[in-house]
Parts: sequence; structure tokens; C-alpha cells
Amino acid sequence: MSETISSSQQPISITEFTRAITELHQDVLESIKKQLVTSLTKLIQTNNELQDEITSIRRQLSVNDTNELELDEDLKLYAETIGENRVVIEEQKSRISAVLNELVTRGLLSDANRIKEEGTIFNELSVKDATKSVDIKKDGDVSDDENTVTKKSNDDDNEANDGGIYL
Repeated sequence: MSETISSSQQPISITEFTRAITELHQDVLESIKKQLVTSLTKLIQTNNELQDEITSIRRQLSVNDTNELELDEDLKLYAETIGENRVVIEEQKSRISAVLNELVTRGLLSDANRIKEEGTIFNELSVKDATKSVDIKKDGDVSDDENTVTKKSNDDDNEANDGGIYL
């Protein structure tokens, strides 16, 4: 039987995740950590691609010989997607930390090595993230060092799912 993920399904909370991983074998924990790092890498790559598209759209809008309404809608969608992916990125980072903490609790990893491994993972991800200079504000503004774009905020559309949005 094939299962499909519904958009109405919500990911488990970090508390539930932390509780659930206590029952898993070390190999499974390592696999989960690897999957989370892969997912984070893909989310960051997607955000970088979306940021490139935002830059391209802003150039097209400055030329002003294109369909501004369509480009503006694309700009808003891409910026919103980056914001949603950032939420998922932070949630997945929390899950990596929970896995590493579980390994420390079991005595399979020292606290010093946990800190080192977590730092290495998060630093490598940070280096890959070209969207760090882009600010997605709660009021719906998206800005970077060059431009500011205002986007309409809709509370129903601001919910992120656990998987993020990939290209």
C-alpha cells in the first residue's frame, strides 16, 4: 500500500521527537542524523537558488519592460518560501542536536565531541547558506543589502511543514 503525506499532517514536536529517539538503536540515530544533514543541505541549496531568482527578478523589474505583476508575484512566492524553509531548517537543527544529546546520554559520545560535531555540522551548513543577508521580517517585508520588497502576509500561508520546500 502506498502512503502519501498530506499537507494537513503536522510533524511531531521536538519534545515528542526527543522522547521517541530514546527507543532507537544507535545505527538508526546515526541514520536519522545523516538524513537530517542531507535534508538541511537541500533546503539551503533551494534557498540559494530562490535567492538567485529573487536577484534576477529584481533586475528585470528595474529594467521595467517585463510583466511586473507576474514577476512581483514570483518574488513574493520565492521570498515566502525562503522564510518557510528557514523555519524548517531551525527545526531540523534542533533534531540534530537532540540526536547528538541522546548519544551523549547513552555514553556513546562525549559532551566535548557533541559540541565539536554540532559545531562542525552547523558551520558547514552556514557556509553554504547564501541567503544569510536576506531578512524575512514578521511584517512581510523581505530585504537584503540592495532592495526591499513588500509581500502580503497571510497567516494561513505562513505555516511550514516538516519537509520544507525544495526545488
